[in-house]
Parts: sequence; structure tokens; C-alpha cells
Amino acid sequence: MDQTNCRVQNCVCSSLGDLLGDSNFPTLIMKAERGEIIVRYQDLYRQYCRLNVSVPSDRAIAMNGLQSRLLKAFNTKGDFGIVGSSRYFGRSLLWIRHKDQDSMEHIEFPEGQHKMPSWSWMAYMGAIDYVNFPFASVKWEHTVEEPDWEEGPGHRACVFRGPSYRFSLRKTAAGLESQLFFERPGEESNETLRCIILGRDILPSMADDDPRRRCYVLVVVPISEARNAWRRIGAGYVPWRSLSGSEELVVVE
Repeated sequence: MDQTNCRVQNCVCSSLGDLLGDSNFPTLIMKAERGEIIVRYQDLYRQYCRLNVSVPSDRAIAMNGLQSRLLKAFNTKGDFGIVGSSRYFGRSLLWIRHKDQDSMEHIEFPEGQHKMPSWSWMAYMGAIDYVNFPFASVKWEHTVEEPDWEEGPGHRACVFRGPSYRFSLRKTAAGLESQLFFERPGEESNETLRCIILGRDILPSMADDDPRRRCYVLVVVPISEARNAWRRIGAGYVPWRSLSGSEELVVVE
């Protein structure tokens, strides 16, 4: 096996230049089966987040070349380390703080440089992982509106919209039934948090509204009532019964 195959399949990368200078990696990823494609691009981003970038705000800039080639290979749109389209958008948003990372702090971007949205891992310092979910038995929600990836020159798509629900930690049991990961531990105590459902388990033994049905969610809190603007604070999965109230469309910045 050559060094390029080893880097992609085993996530072995010695420097930032190895990743950005490897012109063959999209082809190697796209040769895999659909489920394996997802695993491979997630591995790429996991490894990228562990690379040593001396200036944190440069991480997003350095990512542009890698991201452009990846999106071209996928024949889709996207940005901020998130892959668009109904096949990948929900999955991409389910990144989480790595278990070896105590907390993820927001990156301070200099004046004149585009800030990253809260739903992008590029907005934070630290290593990431992804929520583990079965590839063949999740129904991804089509009610979540992707950003406008083509807002025009000088503008970047920084918001997406989706229906949210109130959420109760008391109605969940940690472990197999529920697992949530917060960028900064302690934010789960915020009483205003809501969940956006990105996907739901498809199980022949359960009806769509079965209270035990697992929902894969993004956890958000409000930042501006006037704009109906919210920010991401975590992700994971919870049972349907832990969500309550009527749907409320929110804008996640």
C-alpha cells in the first residue's frame, strides 16, 4: 500500500502540507462504498483538526484548498467543513468535541476575516469526532434548510434554518438511550436550549412517533430574540419522548 492510501485510510498525516499537497485524496475517497465515503471524509476532518496550526484563525483559510477538492469530488456544495446536499448535510453537522478534549473554545477572528458560524467546527479550537450512527437505518430530515451556498461574491452562507423542539434532560436515560456532547461542559444546564432533529432511526418495530425512537439532534440556545437567532452548543442523540411542545423554526448562526 502506498503512502497516499495509508494517509487516507489510516489517518496518518505528518504535517499540514501532506494533506493540502495530496492531489489524489478525493479520488481515493470516492472509490469507496457510500458508507465508507462518509467514514473517510470524516476521518480526514478529524485528522485535520489535530494538525498544528500556529494561528488558530488560519485553520479555516488553510482548509480551503482541501475542502474545494473534496466538494468537487462529491459533486456538491458546502463550506466551513460542512458538506451540503441531503445525503451529507445532516451527517456533517453531527460533529462533536473529541473525548480527549475537555472543552472547545471559540476562535477569535481578526477584523476583516470572515467569522465561522457556530455550527462549524472551524469556529472552535480543538479536536473533533462524529456522532456514531448506523448508515442504513437513519432517515435524514428534509425540513432542515441548508444555507444558501451561493450568496454571491463577498458573502458567505452563515445561517441555516430548521424546526426546533423544547428538550428535557430528565426524560432521558444516559447510555444507549441518550448521549449528548457539548462544546463547553456546563452549557447543558441552560434552560432555554432546544433541539433540531437532523435524523431519526428507522426501525421496523417502531412507529414514527414511538417515544423510544432515537433522534439525532443539534442542540441550540438563543443569542438574539429580535432576529430569532440561535447558536449551536452541542450535538448527539435523544429519544423522541424527551422532545416536547410545538415546532419552532429557528435560525442557527
